[in-house]
Amino acid sequence: YFLIVYRAKGNEPLAMLQSVDKEQKEFFDYSARKGAEYRYAVQVKQVRGNLNSGMSKEAKIGVQ
Repeated sequence: YFLIVYRAKGNEPLAMLQSVDKEQKEFFDYSARKGAEYRYAVQVKQVRGNLNSGMSKEAKIGVQ
């Protein structure tokens, strides 16, 4: 399986940002801009098949 990271700026809808290997322990959003507030969520996807998890709870982060 792998993870899909979703991001939204302010009140915009979540959109896919990046896929992440299950072995990766950290994620850095290098495209985030200073002074902006983002929401992130994650979904687990299977490599084969069509089974996906539900979306995680959103995490709200402000960039300083």
